[in-house]
Formats: sequence, structure tokens, C-alpha cells
Amino acid sequence: MKPTTNPTRQFRHILDVRGLLMRAYHGTTDTQTPTRGEAGFVAFLERYLLPILEDAAPVDIVSCWDGGNNLRASLFPGYKAKRTAKNQNPDAEAKAVFVEIEKMQRLAKNFLASLGCIQARVEGVEADDLIAYIVRGMGKPGCQVHTVDQDLAQLEGTFCTVNVEGSEAKVQPNLVALHKSIVGDTSDEYPGVKGVGARGWDLMVDDFGIDGMEELDALARARNLKELVEIAEGSDNKPLQKVAADRQQWLLMYELARLHPDWCEKSQGRGRKKKLTKVTWVKRLPDANKVTRILATCGAEDLYLQVSRFMPTVELITED
Repeated sequence: MKPTTNPTRQFRHILDVRGLLMRAYHGTTDTQTPTRGEAGFVAFLERYLLPILEDAAPVDIVSCWDGGNNLRASLFPGYKAKRTAKNQNPDAEAKAVFVEIEKMQRLAKNFLASLGCIQARVEGVEADDLIAYIVRGMGKPGCQVHTVDQDLAQLEGTFCTVNVEGSEAKVQPNLVALHKSIVGDTSDEYPGVKGVGARGWDLMVDDFGIDGMEELDALARARNLKELVEIAEGSDNKPLQKVAADRQQWLLMYELARLHPDWCEKSQGRGRKKKLTKVTWVKRLPDANKVTRILATCGAEDLYLQVSRFMPTVELITED
């Protein structure tokens, strides 16, 4: 299933842009840039975007934005529920932070558009699933995914390499979803299988090896609970027995943990409110004036030299 409006170029770089922005925002120590949001935006440029542009053009890049987590929350209402509640009822300090983050994101969206990068979003769908959709739609290797989210490591070895900054992988990429379905994910606020945890995971790996855990992952993908129960009944591994006993919960956790590229073309709602989800692509022609103005707003005019070669030029034609 390819994107609704399939771009004509093979992307070389895919950005999980909000995650990168947030890492830049919280990591900046800049005290010269006028506001924290502007400082975070400049840090994003210097840390992520400009290094990519050293050997790529803006049209080689697609920036993917979160469109919400409606579909996962519909499966499990507790999904990111505390974070959502906090965002809906922020205290004065949190409100000030939100203002700066919104400013940073607005600067990034305008800058990426003015530079000529493609941007993509799907209403109600998280950026992880959109990135998986784009990677699958390209159909051939050659791109890099840039993220701070271990969930996207699941794409490693498909048609891309995945650069996950700042966090050490707990398991190999093809077992990320299985691991989170059993152990849970405190950041995304789902519990996994009760009573198993990290220690139980290690005991399962010790008993069954990586091959055995890959077989368990295949059972989850196939929703083959009958075989799971049969294996658990023939085993004395307590954590596996707990997974089998709470197998419906385990499958639900697996659905939360795995990537869902199909959600980018999915009917949502019912009756007259039913609509087809699709990717919204944003592509603008490069605009030197807008790029310059955005950089000037942040006191980062010196960075223009690093992107000026991507701006259109005007040639005067005169008679000899």
C-alpha cells in the first residue's frame, strides 16, 4: 500500500521531527537566542537538519509529524492518558513551556516548507506509523530514519537504517514490539503482562533463546493463541505461563507496541462521520526570503550560508 499521493523521489532521509525537536529543546544550553523555543529550533537545525543537508538536498527529506494517538487510545484508553490529561490542564509553568514548544514547532514547519522539504501528517495517527507507511511504500532500500524513539527500531532491516539517538536498545530491533508487549512501556503508559517485567523477559530469553522469542513474536503477529497455550502447558517457564494465562491482554499490548502502517489508509468513524484517513503531504518551492526571515528571528542569520545553495537563483539574460 503506497502513499495516497506518492512523491516522485526516493527519500534518503525520514525525520521523526517532533521527537528530534523535543530532544533539541531539552538539550539546548543556548542563552543568547531570544526565547527557549527559538533556541530549541536553532539546536534542531545545528544538531540534526544541517548535518543531513551536507550530502543531501531538501527534496531528499520527508519530515513526519504526529497527527494524534486516537487509534491506540481507542484500543487502550490508558495509552498516554496521564500525559494527555496534563496537557489539557497545565499549570502556569507548563503553559509557558507549551507556548515555547508551539513556537519551536511553528518555526520548524515554516522553515522546512520554505527550504523545500516535504512534510507529511495523518490525522489521528502517530508519526511512527506514518514513517512505517512511507518506508513500506518506497519498496527499495536506501533511506535513513532519524528519531529518538526506540519503537522505530522495528523498521531496521526493511528498506532503511534507523538512527535512534540517545537511548540504548534493550533488545534487537525485530523483538521491540514483543518486548514492550510483555514488559510494558512507562513512557506510553501501558503495562504489558502483569507479573512478568524485565526479569521475566530475561528468564524467557534464557530458556528459549532469541530464536524462541522470534517464534513467540510470530505467534503474536498471527494471533495464534492456541499454539501459545500448548507451548506454555508443556513448559515450566513461569513468565511464559503468565503470558499464556493473560493472553488477551498480551495481544492488546502487542497491538499497542507494534507499528501500524495500514492505519494511514483506514476508515475512521461511522455513518455520515465515516471518512478515509489519508496522508496529507505539504510541499512548497524554496523561498530565500522566508528562510532568511526565520533565521533572523532567531538571531541565526549566519546559518543561511549553509542552505543558500538550495535557494532558487535568477539569471539575467541580455543580448550580446
